Amino acid sequence: MDLGTALTIAVLLASAAIAVITAAYHMSMLARRTTWEYFSKYHLSEEWGENAKRARFFLQKKSRQELSVIAGKWSDRTLYEEESEESSDVAAVLLWLNRNEFIAIFLLNKTIHMKTYAQAWGWEYIEEWKLARDFIRMLRETTRGDLAIFEHFEHLAAMEKFKKLSSPPSGT
Repeated sequence: MDLGTALTIAVLLASAAIAVITAAYHMSMLARRTTWEYFSKYHLSEEWGENAKRARFFLQKKSRQELSVIAGKWSDRTLYEEESEESSDVAAVLLWLNRNEFIAIFLLNKTIHMKTYAQAWGWEYIEEWKLARDFIRMLRETTRGDLAIFEHFEHLAAMEKFKKLSSPPSGT
């Protein structure tokens, strides 16, 4: 191989390497931008904040027995037969759980930047899993239950990498 051919090959390889590095950089920046856009629009909104607060309060105030009965009503599809404060609260809980599942899917697929999210909200996310864990397991155990329901939420909250990136809020 002559010097000209060798130089041409070297330039092509260097160009390909630069293209790969540039693409990876742009994907990372896109994930960070997506993270910010999503959270500034939804996660930080008053509506989402109120829903999350309502869901957490509901799960905290209900006993395991009450949650088991609610999971059974959900399974039997009798929960929403009549409009009540309880059915409205459960709808808020399910919306909150779906939101956490949605976040997990995007974090695990790297659509949302994990380090940025974990540093800002990871601790809260893990605590939300701990709060919801028993109710989710009850939903899974019903006749209608799907053993995979909210599995991404569970997986992310248990992931060592995510836990290490997350830190408790200042002062705790």
